Amino acid sequence: MKTIKHVLLWGVSLFCFFSFTVTSFANTATSQAGISFTEKEDMEAGNTSLPKNKDLPNTGVDRTSSKLPQTGETADGNLLITGLVFLGAAIAVEKLRTKRGGRKMKLKTMTMLGLIGSGMLLGASTSTAAPQDVVTGSEDGKGGTSHGYINLTPGDSDTGKTDPTDPTDPSGETGNEGILTIDHVVPLLFSSHKLEGKEQVYTSVVDKPNVQVTDKRGEEAGWNVQVSQTAFVDQTDATKTLKGAKLVLPVGTLKDVGNVSLAPELYAVEVNDAPATFMNAKTGSGAGTWTNFFDKDEIKLTVPAGNKKGEYMSTVTWTLMDAPK
Repeated sequence: MKTIKHVLLWGVSLFCFFSFTVTSFANTATSQAGISFTEKEDMEAGNTSLPKNKDLPNTGVDRTSSKLPQTGETADGNLLITGLVFLGAAIAVEKLRTKRGGRKMKLKTMTMLGLIGSGMLLGASTSTAAPQDVVTGSEDGKGGTSHGYINLTPGDSDTGKTDPTDPTDPSGETGNEGILTIDHVVPLLFSSHKLEGKEQVYTSVVDKPNVQVTDKRGEEAGWNVQVSQTAFVDQTDATKTLKGAKLVLPVGTLKDVGNVSLAPELYAVEVNDAPATFMNAKTGSGAGTWTNFFDKDEIKLTVPAGNKKGEYMSTVTWTLMDAPK
């Protein structure tokens, strides 16, 4: 009885050393990429048929061996049979011990045999090829199927800034970084004008005024952009404001960079101290980079008569919200 036990334990140890090492490596292996370029496989003379139901081969592996493609792992059948053999051996040893009245086999020995056998059975069920790697031949030997594969993930939260596609002069680039950003806004400059005794309407002097938004979340979850402003205040006398002034942004024109996502909606707005939405990407739209170009002659500042001379400035706030309006 003691001899049988020793033989079994030595056999188990040797098998674990050679078999479990391979299994553990294969279970933690990762594929390189979703595409593979290989050399054309040589065909035997006179045989022009495609291989049928064959996994995508690893060109560095012997094709006559029982290795799984790309991992080098042994096939499931041998592992399953070996596991069953060791479980059966454990049961047989216990029965033999009972019949002969020999010494009790130690509990830890029986536990070891059982766990090893069970591990082999579990290992046999986890050895599978990735679905995108499978290549299948046709019944008539004249066709085959493979798979196209790519994995798209969201942009990194610490990704760098997205450059404006067409910055203004002076530039309105924000330098914002992330997966949902407002990359460029509009400097609203109206130059210098002489006062007249009537209401005047002034237009922007900035060429190609635009607002650019980039959404790299990969979800088409939607977003919206709002704009607001403070009162126009004189730069030398803070008690003096531009009374009754009204700033209007027109409906713009969208430009994208090859987007297949649906475009956001655009609106004309009067800009004041209450945030107003002028770009709105509903759920299912707005992914990628979108630039809203305004006609500079349609960006208008209306100033009533009766205002005092001065150099007036207002702070305009552009706010990107991470949900549709």
